[in-house]
Amino acid sequence: MFYDLIYLIDDAKAVNRLHKLLLGKIGVEATIRSFTNALCALDDLAQEAPCRLGILILLDMSMPAMSGLEFLERMVRASYPLNIDVLIVTSSDRDNDKYLAFEYPQFVVGYTHKPLGTQYLREMALGK
Repeated sequence: MFYDLIYLIDDAKAVNRLHKLLLGKIGVEATIRSFTNALCALDDLAQEAPCRLGILILLDMSMPAMSGLEFLERMVRASYPLNIDVLIVTSSDRDNDKYLAFEYPQFVVGYTHKPLGTQYLREMALGK
């Protein structure tokens, strides 16, 4: 899918900055929005999703206000459009998290551990 908007959703600003740098390094030209609060990201996403060709979300699983799983559940309950792909990027080593993330196949396209590698990101963001 072609992505014209990318969301970076992680409670650590440094992680969002690193991911933004990596996206620039691999040549991503999409608009990038960073959020440390998943609820704020959901509100913004609700406005943007209907207007975009494709959206990629790099989503952390373990955040204090709302977990990545809660974020995905809210997307399903609110019937977000299917032009959104979610890549889970986490430091969690719990096998159950990966299983639970893929309970949302309409959105989740990948699951990887931090730190995010440039080759994997290139494959996911650019299809190369």
